[in-house]
Amino acid sequence: MLQKLYVRENSTGQVGGIYVFDSKENLEAFRNSDLAKSIGEAYKFLEPPTIRALEVVRVLSEEKERPIQ
Repeated sequence: MLQKLYVRENSTGQVGGIYVFDSKENLEAFRNSDLAKSIGEAYKFLEPPTIRALEVVRVLSEEKERPIQ
């Protein structure tokens, strides 16, 4: 996983997460992990989450590598 964003819809109070992966293989590895399987219990979901995989169609800016200090 490269990044996780926590999101909330202000009008409804619904919350969610956007996970960013660098490959389909890493996405599948995460989906099959104990961590992913524990998310519903950890966050005390009241109902099963909606899970969708979306394709990135355009990257606005590439992250530059930072020099090791």
